[in-house]
Amino acid sequence: MQLTALTSLLLAALPAAINALRVPNSDTPLFNLVATGCHSCGTDYKPLRLYGGGNSYSLLDESGPIAEFYFFQGNLVAVNPSTTSDQPYRVFINTQQAAAGNCATYGQLGTVLGSPTNKCAAYSPFALASFNEDSQLGAMLMFNGSGGFYYCELTSEVYYKENPTDGPKECSPISLFTVPVTEDSSASAASMGDHSAGAVPNLGFLSRPISPV
Repeated sequence: MQLTALTSLLLAALPAAINALRVPNSDTPLFNLVATGCHSCGTDYKPLRLYGGGNSYSLLDESGPIAEFYFFQGNLVAVNPSTTSDQPYRVFINTQQAAAGNCATYGQLGTVLGSPTNKCAAYSPFALASFNEDSQLGAMLMFNGSGGFYYCELTSEVYYKENPTDGPKECSPISLFTVPVTEDSSASAASMGDHSAGAVPNLGFLSRPISPV
């Protein structure tokens, strides 16, 4: 998807009077990723963390800082809003080498400063796609144009799987939707709207006081 289209997907979810925050020279404004699709897992409308407390891939365990994402030169990166460091984390899929010597078709979603030693780790292609069933949910994160994301409750890890049967079992499919980071503490929640299960929880944590570019 063209970068101008990525920006349009993010901004379309915002009221006209609200400013989305943007890192200088980035392809898109800042956004958070919110998990939906597994109500029984307790993950609905929970934001992805930069890293977890249980392990570095437990991105939904509520103990790490909430990650703020953006695309830079076509690559998905993330920053820690609770620090003053502007060094971005690289977002990747932690695919491992399979017994046959090739790289596996699944792996944890994670972030890293620099590069991991895992030679099978995949950094692209991440992309955003519009969600035609409910435009209020923003854009949906995709990887490799196929497969999907899964939540594995035992470890609180988010996995990418090319096929549903790949990798660890007892994992539930989820979707990861963008919510723009704004200056208005109520804007993100308002942009999500109401859904059949009831009003969306207040997502005011998705905002912080940064001057827009």
